[in-house]
Amino acid sequence: MISPKAANFIIRHLDAIDKILSKRLMRKRPWLETALTFLFCDLLDGETQDEQHLEYSLEELNQDLNKIDELLNISFAIDTHEYNQNIEGYITQSDIGFILNFEDHLLQEESWSAAYFLQAKRLPPHPFNPKHPMRYNEKSRFDIDIEQKKKIDILNNILGVNCIKYLLYCPRPSMLDYTTEKKLSYLRNQTIKNRTDFFDNIFWLEFYQKSELLEDSLAAGIFVNEIENLPTNLGNVHKSIFKSCLPFSWFIVQHLFGNKFDNFKYFKSSVSRFDELIEEIEGDIKWEGTKWIHDIVSGNLEAIDQLIQKLSNIPGKQTFRFLPKHTINLTISVRDEGYKISESDDIPF
Repeated sequence: MISPKAANFIIRHLDAIDKILSKRLMRKRPWLETALTFLFCDLLDGETQDEQHLEYSLEELNQDLNKIDELLNISFAIDTHEYNQNIEGYITQSDIGFILNFEDHLLQEESWSAAYFLQAKRLPPHPFNPKHPMRYNEKSRFDIDIEQKKKIDILNNILGVNCIKYLLYCPRPSMLDYTTEKKLSYLRNQTIKNRTDFFDNIFWLEFYQKSELLEDSLAAGIFVNEIENLPTNLGNVHKSIFKSCLPFSWFIVQHLFGNKFDNFKYFKSSVSRFDELIEEIEGDIKWEGTKWIHDIVSGNLEAIDQLIQKLSNIPGKQTFRFLPKHTINLTISVRDEGYKISESDDIPF
């Protein structure tokens, strides 16, 4: 468990990433999904994000976390997967794998990992019109790809966990005209006001009361949305916050509190080794659930081969592009790995 203040710092950093990426949708020639995804990876890579001059960097985040809790540390890393030619046809350039690791070196049984496929979807601008230069409003619509949705449903059914989510690239409301910004703010506020259960959780009530940038971080541009409820337009994105949609920063932080995302967590303590395989009685390797997903997203070739075999009898399998070229690893650590508790240490809770 981390404190509400630490959660605020994490949201502040991820929101700074959001601001940089969202600006690319406001250019005269808005960036396409593939370019936005490459930038997203650069912004979430501890080795490259300094090039983008974030208003609140990873270094500043860890400095602030250390001031309130010297046990906490956050790191980002990008893994680029190299696949053989037999797998190349399944690779997507627009979408990414995402792994969120919580490493508790104080209470190791509390460590877990959650893995997802993030299907990128950019909000298309209206055709350029010199008389109406603002190319987005609350009615701006996402392109619906029915065939893509069918393939996602097939993958989710095979994997047994709804691990595929939309990563929505949108302009931030503050970048739009005054009227549109106010409409989107109204939709968000109505949703929060009607979610009384949100404040039944003591942590979220305290977090809400202490948050210094709540409205700014909710008025985001990058969202993670459930596959089953893709918003038809930008207005519905903001209307769906805390229902089927979350700003990317809140999507990360909500994994740390409550049980909403427990179905996606693979607890390392459940097996003797993190990369251990579950074996059936017959002795055959059995890939299943969150463990299987984690290994696919991590680029494990055996896990990927098993999934491809499952797809072998599905019509049009040649058009299945689900393997991410890049996987983002976000790791939140409690205590340094080399720290050992002695009998004289006071446990800080």
